[in-house]
This record gives sequence, C-alpha cells and structure tokens, in this order.
Amino acid sequence: MTLEKIMVCVNCESHAEQLIRRGVQLSQLLKSPLYVLSIDPELAKQPDDKQERCMAEWRKISQEAGAEFIMKNFQMRKPCDGIVESAKEKQITQLIIGQSAQTRWQEITRGSLINELLNKVGEIDLHVVAVGSE
Repeated sequence: MTLEKIMVCVNCESHAEQLIRRGVQLSQLLKSPLYVLSIDPELAKQPDDKQERCMAEWRKISQEAGAEFIMKNFQMRKPCDGIVESAKEKQITQLIIGQSAQTRWQEITRGSLINELLNKVGEIDLHVVAVGSE
C-alpha cells in the first residue's frame, strides 16, 4: 500500500483558506500527511503587512490541522518549478491548487500554471479547486 501525501499550494491572491480546508478533508479521508506550500513570488522580497497576515493565518490553520507549513523562496524562478521541486522533495502523491484567475488571453500569452504542472509533476495527482466552491 502506498502512503498518500498531500500538498496544498497557496498564495495571497488565492482562496487559501478554502484550499487548505480541502486539503484537510482529503488528508483526513486518506489518513495521510498534509503539507501547505506558499507559492507567492512576492515573498522573496520583504513581506508587506498583507503577506505577513496571510502567512500567519496559513501557519495557524496548518498547525491546527496537523499540517506542515512550508514557505519557499521562488525568486527568479517560475512558481511551477518551485511547486514541482517541493512536491518531489516531500514525495507528494496528491497536489491541490486553486482555479486560475487568468483570462484566456493571459493563458495564451503567459502560459497556464495548470498545464505546466500537468506536464511536469509526473505521477502526482493534480486537484484543481474551483474558486468559490465549497
């Protein structure tokens, strides 16, 4: 039997609490470890008040759920690469991200995080949570 490991990816622009709750539900259902990864590239700089509040709240929610909170510096790298690297380090089997807020034009010109992840995560299951769904 393979031990499932779940990672939730959050940033200050996402519905982080909702994503973490989904991760908690899945980890409890599967009786598996949960990790919460901050993927906000702005955290590479000096965090502002909003970012510090976000991180404090995520850390608190993570601790209450028994999850490990991870904050990585993604300076000068694509968030996708940092997510994949972190997931492989922790041997993650299930990855949870929020629905993209990009327009179709932005996806065409900048690329899609979801598509990039699908191409790079290998055998990790990818869960995309719809914004505003409960």
